[in-house]
Amino acid sequence: MVVRNYRVRSLPSIETFAKRLLLPNFGVRRNILHEVHFFKPSGAIFSAILEILNVFRWLKFLPFLNLNKVEHFSKVSYFFGFSAMECARIKRKIMKKEGVKLYDLVDLTNTQSVLNEIKCIVTLMADDFDHSMLEQIYADIKMLFKGNFPGYRASNTKYHDLEHTISVVLATGRLIHGAFVEGFSFSAKTILLGLIGAIFHDIGFIQTDSEVNGTGAKHTIGHEERSIHFMKQYLSQKPFSEQDLEDCAHIIMCTILNLQIKDIPFRSNDIAMLGKIVGSADLLAQMADREYLEKLFMLFKEFEEAGIPGYGSELELLQKTEDFYKYVALPRLSQGFENIFASMRSHFKNRWDIDRDLYQESMVVNINYLKTVVDSCDESCSCYLKYLRRGGLAEKLNHNK
Repeated sequence: MVVRNYRVRSLPSIETFAKRLLLPNFGVRRNILHEVHFFKPSGAIFSAILEILNVFRWLKFLPFLNLNKVEHFSKVSYFFGFSAMECARIKRKIMKKEGVKLYDLVDLTNTQSVLNEIKCIVTLMADDFDHSMLEQIYADIKMLFKGNFPGYRASNTKYHDLEHTISVVLATGRLIHGAFVEGFSFSAKTILLGLIGAIFHDIGFIQTDSEVNGTGAKHTIGHEERSIHFMKQYLSQKPFSEQDLEDCAHIIMCTILNLQIKDIPFRSNDIAMLGKIVGSADLLAQMADREYLEKLFMLFKEFEEAGIPGYGSELELLQKTEDFYKYVALPRLSQGFENIFASMRSHFKNRWDIDRDLYQESMVVNINYLKTVVDSCDESCSCYLKYLRRGGLAEKLNHNK
């Protein structure tokens, strides 16, 4: 057992200690080490420590700590003195557990954690990637969604929100990396353009200051054109060429469900590949979402305001979602986008040593559970709400009445 000789200055409460331990930047700056006197434990002692932390979480002393999440587990391991290589081995060991789910890897409600993971993935592909440009665009889009961007209102669509956008950006980065692992070559610039296309793909839902009626959902039909318009205005003030703007436009066009990919005039095979990746990521990110079924209630509200035909109620949208998956999403993924989504498995294998496609698994789980709920509930809304409780759905629906 190796004792670390750090001077004890002040001992924080266990809650403060744990919260600071799990800061997003803890893996880079171990700024808490001066506060505690600790040691690198043996494997048996470390296992006991983990059990104690789990008991604290169960007793609600540490409700925010979840050692099933790889990010939390790794930071706890790193804090107790395990090297980066040891932490990597711990990750691989944990990831082989059958119970690991897509949402265990990165907290999608934490925008900084998502950005950190995207940057990590990009670094695996391109040493010369311009992280500063990505960080600046990412920060500006967060401001835009929150209503702090000049000339625009805050995002007010409950389905197409900031979390959806960053989940698509993350899925895009993962899929680009999966294709890279399988032998596709992308320059740092084209990777950035792909990520930019994902970042801007749904900006068209955000209203300008002059749009005071309704929500951005009224732009459901045609929001992609609005997204492209905003993207071109924004990027024209930065060091991007006219061709870069056109490439990003063509990438965003791949998210238009009723547009055939063959009708998009891509400049090169690389841009076509990135378009198919972003189009795939848009479908994968939403349908693999842990709260996808609950969020369909919010999607119906957007469809209702936009006047989208074919859905008379939330229940009808839920009942038709399996057909959407079978006859729209899967053909789009496998035929329109030429099965590029299958490269996701290579990403998880290379990045996390998980030889599984966690997106595909999550989508199948969602659809199978939906089939069970639809068969059980028929036309009873209260029955659906009984089975679909993630994200505080009932409370959100009551709040929106």
